[in-house]
Amino acid sequence: MATFDQTKYIESTKAVIKEYTRSLFPDYDIPLALPDLGDDNLKLVKPVIFIEFNNSNNLDLDKGRNNGRGGRLKRKTIRYSFQVLTTGENSAILDRDRIAQKLEYEFSTVATSQYFAAKGLKDVDLRYMNSYRVREGVHLARLELFAQISFMN
Repeated sequence: MATFDQTKYIESTKAVIKEYTRSLFPDYDIPLALPDLGDDNLKLVKPVIFIEFNNSNNLDLDKGRNNGRGGRLKRKTIRYSFQVLTTGENSAILDRDRIAQKLEYEFSTVATSQYFAAKGLKDVDLRYMNSYRVREGVHLARLELFAQISFMN
């Protein structure tokens, strides 16, 4: 079971998000890298959900703020992007949209926010960005996940 580790916060946060996404879609691929979209023979048997780290920003000053016990608390916002990739014709478009809707709905429930809070992530929010056809028969949807993490010194 993955939990947030402040020494490896990018990888451990991604592992928590990936673990939850796998519980929602146990049959779908969640690879380490996107397949080659330029390949004319790209045919996916099942949809692919790719999770990628985008950036992180400090919420507090560089050193953080005092927590009252002689230590410091430093907060960061962290952003990941979800890319849902399907191949095919009309059914692939519907699959892509269903996956995006389910992700957006599931990440907005109270139970999900409690799940992530127990793992060290606060204010988790998933937003649908856009969807489009990459080329003939290849369809992609993009969602962005925002979360807040805290470091204790």
